[in-house]
Parts: sequence; structure tokens; C-alpha cells
Amino acid sequence: MSKPTISININRTRDGMRGIVNLIIRRHKTYSQVSLKLSGPLNTVVQEHYDSIIRAIKIAYCIIEEFQKREIDFYPADIVERFKAVGGIASTKYDERIALEGDKFNINEDIAGIRSFFRESFRIVRSHDDSTNLLAYIDSKSYELRNANRMSLFRSYRSLKNALADYLVSREMLLSGLDKGEVEAFQSYLIGKGCAVSTVSFYIRTLRSVLYVAADEGLCDANPSWFEDVNTSVQNLRHTSELTEKKALDRESLRAIADAKLETEEMRLTRDLFMFSFYCKGMELVDVATLTHCNLKNDILRYQKRRKGLLQVIKLGENALTILKKYATPHSQYLFPLLEGKGLRGLHGARQAINRQMAAIGEFIGLRQPLSFSTSHYTWQALIERADISEAFLR
Repeated sequence: MSKPTISININRTRDGMRGIVNLIIRRHKTYSQVSLKLSGPLNTVVQEHYDSIIRAIKIAYCIIEEFQKREIDFYPADIVERFKAVGGIASTKYDERIALEGDKFNINEDIAGIRSFFRESFRIVRSHDDSTNLLAYIDSKSYELRNANRMSLFRSYRSLKNALADYLVSREMLLSGLDKGEVEAFQSYLIGKGCAVSTVSFYIRTLRSVLYVAADEGLCDANPSWFEDVNTSVQNLRHTSELTEKKALDRESLRAIADAKLETEEMRLTRDLFMFSFYCKGMELVDVATLTHCNLKNDILRYQKRRKGLLQVIKLGENALTILKKYATPHSQYLFPLLEGKGLRGLHGARQAINRQMAAIGEFIGLRQPLSFSTSHYTWQALIERADISEAFLR
């Protein structure tokens, strides 16, 4: 069986306003959970009880470690039963063991894994030194990026690791084993899989970035000549007229989205976010999601683009203000309910969910072209190439 992982989940109360924290043990395809009897407002319950949750993880890890030292095979339910038997969070059985670790408790990933959200509260170690293993190195750098909230680069590293793992199959690759021939073989593998030219370039550029970081740390040599005969070009077609016209919606399609009697609350929220984006000159999802009350004064919206740092000032029309009023929540940090209690860490999951709903909306209205959140940007771009209007476009 595989190594166990320790995580938590939050159960909502019936009114949907509060959450109850559960400890979850997973192993292979089974799991078991136990309530930690910690509760609070849904959006802040983890923060309020963070120290207690960390203690529960430490105790669960000690129990798993105990089972493994005794060479006893176990299932998640066995760990949960033992956790309850020793008294749960209130247990003092493992206090001496925990105290020995000092400020940061060691989690040996050969014994058990923990959810990435809590990794920064522990010292992650392994029984063997694999700092020069390519996949392990990318993995460690990924978590550093995540802890630094550099989520875009974090996802790039994780995607590269998955592609390399498929390429290597069960073969171990050390940083010191990489050379020009291996880089070219990886490119050939990607092309053979049918990856698009831009996708191949993305993986090769990301691999080059990883190797240069490793070289700076003295872990390998990274010769720029390794990348001379592979594709590292960047295709910047985002704002070409041809691409804009291809991805933009016509007036009838945009009106159909705005007026559609959608079936679910999730679809209606997604439609409102999409239309708000359009009314705000094709605002990107990351900027919509991170808008706070500080960005809005009466009907003037001021915000700084997260990608380019440019200050934007937009006078909101009636339609945009109506959408904002619909989701106004006095005690919420954000103008829209996407990242509450999660911050930017929740953006990736929100983006995936929204694009799934956008595809469903496109299917619902019978749209033939692919529909995603970025379509609002292309539609706005196509519009201003013809005339400087926004909401009037729908009238």
C-alpha cells in the first residue's frame, strides 16, 4: 500500500455560515476522518484554530510513525481509532516526542505526507538525500514558490514535473545527468505525443529555468548551448487582430449570455462575473476576483492590474453597478465571493470552476465557438477596434 497522507476538511453547518474541522487520513484509495470538535465562521475557522489543527496533525503523524516502527500494516481507520483512543488533540501521550522537535516539527515524507497548505509549519525531510534528483528538486522548488505565493510559476513547475515523470516513466534522472541530448530527447517525446508547438516551447523554457536555478545553487551545470537546437520561442498572439476577431463574441451571442435564464446559481454567478468583466473593459479574472471595497468609491472603480501593474480607473455604468449590488456583503473583504477565506491560493481552483461553467453556459445558449472567461477580453478588444462603446453595445 502507498504511504498515508494527513489533511483536514471543513463541514458546513446547515445554515452554511459555520464550519466544523475534521482530520482526514488517506491511504491508497481509502480514507477515514474524525471530528476535531473545532468550529467557527466558515471563512475563518482554519485561521482561528490553526495551532490546534497543527497539533492534531503532529499527533496523527506520531501515531503513523508508531505503527510503522512496529512494522504493523494499517488502514486509515486504524489511525483514526488510535487518535480517538489517546484523547485526540487533548492527548499528552506524544508531548515529549513533539517537544523534542523544537520550533518546527519534522515530517518525514517517506512516512507520511501532509496537505500543502500546512507544509510551511513543518520541516519536510526524507530518509535519503535526493536533492540532486530532478523530479524531487522540481517538487521542492514548487513548494517554495507556493509558500511565496508565486502561484503562476508554481503551476508551471508542477506541470513540468508531471510531463517529465511521464517521459522518464520509472527511470531516475539526476540533475547531473542532464545534457543537450537529454533535453532534445525530451522535446522529441513531447512532439511525438502530439503537443502543440507552444506547449513544447513552454516545457523546454520551464526546464531551462529550473536548470539555471539549480546551477546557481551549485547542484549542476547548465550549458546554454543545450537549448540552441530546441524550441524556446514565445508566441505572443494575444492582441493580434486575427486572434481577437476569432475569439470575440458578436452582439447577438453576448446578448444571449446576458439575458439567458440559467439553471444553476453557479452558472448565474459565472455569467455575472463575465458580464462585469466585459463592462469593465475586458477585466481579467484575477483582477475581478481580487477587487475589494477599497477599489470602489461611488461609481468609480480604481484598481491596479496584477499582471502588468497598470493603474485602471473605470466609471461604472448601470449594468456593472447592478451586478456589484447583487453580491454586496458588508463583512466580506472582496466584492465578489470567489476568494473569501482563501486569498490568492484559491484562484486556480476558482478559475477552473468558472471556465467549466462558461463552457456550460455556451452549451446552454447553443454557442458554436468555445467560451471561456477570457472571451470577455477578446470581445471588448474587438469592440474598441471598431468603436469606443461598452454597455451601449448591448442596447
